[in-house]
Amino acid sequence: MNQEKNKLSFETLARLLIIPLMAYSFAVAKDGVLWRTYAFFDIACFLILLRGPKIHSLSFLFLFVADTIYGLGTEQIKIPDFFSNLSEGFFTVWSALLSSHIIYNFQRVIRSKDWSRTLFIFLIFFLFLNFYFVLVPFYHRNEPPPTLFNLINSTIYGGLAAANTSLVILITLTSKSFKSLTIYSGYLLLFFSDFATRYHTAFFPQNGAPWSDYGWMIGMGMIAFGLTLKNDTRDENYADLFSTRVLLSLTVVLISLSSIIIAIYFELFKINDAFGISLVLFLFYYSWLTANYIAFVVSNHFLMIIGLLRSTSVNHRSTLFKFFSKIDEVDTIIKEYLKIREKNDLLAQNNQQQEQFVALAQLSAQVSHDIRSPLAALEMISSSLNELPEEKRLITRNSINRIRDIANSLLDKNRASLSNGEQMIYSKSEFMESGNFSTMLLNPLIDLMVTEKRQQCRNQVGVMIDFSQNAETYGAFVRVKPLEFQRVLSNLINNSIDSFQDKGGLVEVVLNATSDGRVEIKIKDNGCGIPSHVLSQIGKRGITFGKKNGNGLGIHHALSTIENFGGEFKIESNLNQGTIVSI
Repeated sequence: MNQEKNKLSFETLARLLIIPLMAYSFAVAKDGVLWRTYAFFDIACFLILLRGPKIHSLSFLFLFVADTIYGLGTEQIKIPDFFSNLSEGFFTVWSALLSSHIIYNFQRVIRSKDWSRTLFIFLIFFLFLNFYFVLVPFYHRNEPPPTLFNLINSTIYGGLAAANTSLVILITLTSKSFKSLTIYSGYLLLFFSDFATRYHTAFFPQNGAPWSDYGWMIGMGMIAFGLTLKNDTRDENYADLFSTRVLLSLTVVLISLSSIIIAIYFELFKINDAFGISLVLFLFYYSWLTANYIAFVVSNHFLMIIGLLRSTSVNHRSTLFKFFSKIDEVDTIIKEYLKIREKNDLLAQNNQQQEQFVALAQLSAQVSHDIRSPLAALEMISSSLNELPEEKRLITRNSINRIRDIANSLLDKNRASLSNGEQMIYSKSEFMESGNFSTMLLNPLIDLMVTEKRQQCRNQVGVMIDFSQNAETYGAFVRVKPLEFQRVLSNLINNSIDSFQDKGGLVEVVLNATSDGRVEIKIKDNGCGIPSHVLSQIGKRGITFGKKNGNGLGIHHALSTIENFGGEFKIESNLNQGTIVSI
């Protein structure tokens, strides 16, 4: 753990020194300061990678030695030929190690069919540039003439440089990691600067360090800075050829390259010397770097939106998310998606409820079918109960008739739905059209139900049920489905009795006439009442309160039935004071 902390502290220190060192090198503008700066970057990269990939780390050790010897040569210090050759050899070894590292770590993208063809095209192009602009002039140089070692080493190095440039272009074009993009953009600047330097050396071997060495220093600084960054992807992913990441980069680069070609055509600058070729390379690099970073940012936020669409872990509170969500198009995509997802969630919830309703309907149909046999037995027994008082026999027959009507109603609805190939779920219009409406005298319907409930509760101590009406309601008729209406009254009175919680209480059923020619039925109790936060939910399927085995179906059925009759349904309640249901 302590080693890890030391490593992190070194990376932080290196990161803090990179930009000031480059700024100082530009300000001083001396060759000695310049090569010492990128030699420092070589050692920094070596130390950062010391616990990482061995080949990559070792390559920077060879590069440090080569840069140091090369830098001493730029200070007009007489370097023995052996050390000059050693420097050139070490540059070649560095390039070979780097090629091995890239090919090993990025073989998946290199082997892909589309990118392998693209890589081959890049390789042919850069081999031509190296051969035509660097190697051919170097082969024919007279002062000083190249040795056999120089010829062999330069040829090998030129081929490796072309291969590395092609590989690095491919990686920067496809990388989805900011760290990889920064590191290999630095390498690309290194190879462009190296090409300009070797071109300069081929024609002007006696001159000091060309200004392209500043590009080498900046490239090394970018590599060192990139290596200090934390990995920003769990696994290395690369963009496809026809992705936004690649197409946007290529579009910007092609536009910039067209501008450069037009400028050359109209002789705004020339490429017949080292300065001209270096200028073209750095202009191209600038456009390449800009295009890739713009494409990287844009494609990453497309991926962020895709991550949101796939419901991956997206940090909505992150600074980047908040910033890019302010962009009109991105904000519109996110808002529209959230609307669609909300609708889908609601649809999924409704589908789940529908499945539950279907299961409940199938169960109710099965129960209504199975109950017919014991019901027939009860009807047979009730016909022989002559010893019971007439009132009790009447209640018994009415109760049996109600059970039979409920069972028949459920079976009839189920048969009708099956014959139409539909589930047993009804809309309001279907409910109004199904079953038989009857114009009924209201008083007997209520009185019969109250009498039945009194008989059921005669053994419950302290439970009283009272029914009262004003004179205007004695001749009141209503158009309802009698069976459904009695079920509503039965459920509501049962709820009032349950609210007493075995302590006794008073249920009042009051029938009044209203001034607009309608009637109002109030069912009052002085039970436990309903708290306000539950009262607002009462009427929804599954919402219940104060009942040990309540399932929330009674109030839901009462509300939907009364509304489908064209009536109004309202509940008022205070906790520990009681409830009033108004119909």
